[in-house]
Amino acid sequence: MAEIATISAERAIHAIASGRENCLFAGSKAGGERAAAIYSIIETGKLNDVEPQAYIADVIEKIASGWPASRCGRAHAVELDSTDRTRQHGGMTDQIARIRITLEDMKPVIWRRVELPVTNSLKTLHLAIQACMLFENYHLFRFDVGDAAYGIRFDDDDAFMVRTRDAANMRIGKLVERGITSFAYTYDFGDNWRHRIEIEEITPAIPGIDYPRFVDGERRAPPEDVGGTPGFEEFLDAMAKPRHPERASMVQWYGGVFDHNDIGPDEINARMAKLAKRRAQGIAAAVNAAARPD
Repeated sequence: MAEIATISAERAIHAIASGRENCLFAGSKAGGERAAAIYSIIETGKLNDVEPQAYIADVIEKIASGWPASRCGRAHAVELDSTDRTRQHGGMTDQIARIRITLEDMKPVIWRRVELPVTNSLKTLHLAIQACMLFENYHLFRFDVGDAAYGIRFDDDDAFMVRTRDAANMRIGKLVERGITSFAYTYDFGDNWRHRIEIEEITPAIPGIDYPRFVDGERRAPPEDVGGTPGFEEFLDAMAKPRHPERASMVQWYGGVFDHNDIGPDEINARMAKLAKRRAQGIAAAVNAAARPD
């Protein structure tokens, strides 16, 4: 059996387990069991980036329309996962946010464009940025949205100047509803890679397309731990000059020659495909959780 080695995963699973346990202390045993089941659906959905309210509304609507309850399990998961039809949530077609990501303080500009469902969270947007910039998700991150900061929430956050809220709890669609279409994203507070995030438009999902997905972009992003903007400039200078005294050591450190114009589309698409697969599996997991017998 695979061992879970990440603190974030352990915390997420612990939250679901402890929430269920607390619900079972309710005054009524039957009521406690129902509350625990509902809590499991909600938290499993959030963990897998599925909007719980939309999912529950979708299932209730189908049952009310005479859909057999016996089909609310695997058959429904297959239906929702199908790429031959537009995915549905609460009877409405998925809405897709087209987002431009620009790495600041870089000339020429390094940018990417991606598309994500508006039901996705800022945590998933973070993972999409990591995928399309070919970062390795080694370091902490933060979204600055107005006066609010979203990232990884730690128990001792109150000791810091900026209180960080859980990025998994803020949906892209909620920001759009509030009229917020531009905000900042910082990755690796050592190298301090600051990005400008712009929600360019909201469109209906295209049938047969899996989301999130990469659209386009220009120029390769900096490698991990290169030393911020000054270090990246020195790195590029050494790579561009065959007789540069640091070139050999830079090539050895990086693992090859760095091509600034090659953004690595095949690797980006492979990473984004993993995110899309995770989303489909999350939908199926939430469906199966709802259909699981007591």
